[in-house]
Amino acid sequence: MKICDNLYKYLVLKLGKQDIEKEDLENIENLSLVFDKEEKINYDFKDLIYFKNLKELTIIGASINNFEINCINRIDTLKELTFIQCRFKAKCNLCNNIEEVIVQKCKKFKKEYVSELNNIKNIKIEK
Repeated sequence: MKICDNLYKYLVLKLGKQDIEKEDLENIENLSLVFDKEEKINYDFKDLIYFKNLKELTIIGASINNFEINCINRIDTLKELTFIQCRFKAKCNLCNNIEEVIVQKCKKFKKEYVSELNNIKNIKIEK
């Protein structure tokens, strides 16, 4: 298991551990990823595959393309998804078990992105 350096450093601080094991990632249920261009903080969305019990995901300041949507779609356990100040350029839609989507101050978010969510109970979009 090899995750990106920024995610590794973030999780070491969040979990208060010296090293991150595969089991640590599998036990995380709540994750917030804050992207910062000035600080050059980016995360690799493919790392989300290691979070086997992730229920809540918050993404702040990211560019959301097809790759990112597809990585999110692979998280079967995800129930709540929040996007804050993200820029959307994707052509594909979210399509998994998500029950709640919150979108705050995002650019180019289309309602179609959530049109294929069968278990959706709450959608909140703030401009």
